[in-house]
Amino acid sequence: MLPAHIAAWALQKRKINDDNEGRESVDMLRRGNAIYQSGGGGWLAPSTGGGTNPIDAKGGGTPAMPKPMEEATATAWLEGERNRIAKENTAAADAKAAEEKRLLGENAANKQGSAFNTAKQYGTTQANARGFNSDLLNKYGVLDMFYGDLENQKAGMDPYDITPDFNTSTSFLDAVGTGQNTYRGDTTKAINALTGSGFEGQMIGDTMDDQILNTILGGQKTGAVQQIEAAHNRGQLNDQGYAKALADLDTAYTAGMGQAQTIGGGVLGNYRTNLTNLKNNALQQAGGLTLADIYDTNAYNTSIQDAVAKAGSSLQGDVTSAIGSQQFFDPTKLIATAGAGQGYYNPSNPAQTQQPTGMNPLSTALSEEQRRAVPNSTVF
Repeated sequence: MLPAHIAAWALQKRKINDDNEGRESVDMLRRGNAIYQSGGGGWLAPSTGGGTNPIDAKGGGTPAMPKPMEEATATAWLEGERNRIAKENTAAADAKAAEEKRLLGENAANKQGSAFNTAKQYGTTQANARGFNSDLLNKYGVLDMFYGDLENQKAGMDPYDITPDFNTSTSFLDAVGTGQNTYRGDTTKAINALTGSGFEGQMIGDTMDDQILNTILGGQKTGAVQQIEAAHNRGQLNDQGYAKALADLDTAYTAGMGQAQTIGGGVLGNYRTNLTNLKNNALQQAGGLTLADIYDTNAYNTSIQDAVAKAGSSLQGDVTSAIGSQQFFDPTKLIATAGAGQGYYNPSNPAQTQQPTGMNPLSTALSEEQRRAVPNSTVF
């Protein structure tokens, strides 16, 4: 142990003017059975136990001047004591600050957790207020996206922030926007899957009206043939003229069918336009869907099938009405054209089918009658 009189001297030599440090000096000299009080108080007897006051042991009064080695030893000891106390004080202050920080962090965590739960309730409240369908919310994970964003916000907060603020409105609207866009995209895909590009022509084919047109033109052609046959039978057409008239009728039939197909195509085009409009309306509706709307693709498919069925049942009437009284053949013109191009024919000689050009039996007979009626005419 350091000699008491050396410690006392060192303490007097290096005493601290500051009262706080002076009080610390008392603690630094608590050793063994004696205490030396700085500031002129001298040595105090120990509170318990025996022993002799080291000052009295030295004969009382101020301790004797120590030797250099003793002074160095005392000085080193005192510095050590001062450092130890300083470290203890620092450790205590650090411990206190750490505890305060721990309590602050605990308080901040509680407040942030409470604010997080409140923010989550915002999503549920808003979804209900907007009338969102719960199945759609779950299917597209809207609330999960919202909660996930809140978690990210919470994770990025200062752990000691006791006034947390969540951007609930923006987060919720972002989640809703993502869910809605996905819902709209899925519905659009479903519509296109049912009625893809060019579906109108597949459901309303170009040949859908062929049978109707064949019936209409076939009926008109039959009537024309009957008139040509009548002209042939009464001698208006010889066999050559008859054949020509029928050949011209076939040509007219082909041209007439082209015109009829155009008319029928207009009717079919109207049906296809109706289907296109149904699809466009469906796509427009899909593009404006919200999570409160339930779109039934089965109902859309039914509307398309109903439209096709209606077209089929209305086709004959619509095509017939579109053609109206239009006649695709002119039998009179066909007979006249064929008659003008045929050779002369003597009805009294069925075996004769053609006469030389310029010798018309009928005109010849008329000329003979005219000559008989005129005096001085010569009859051969």
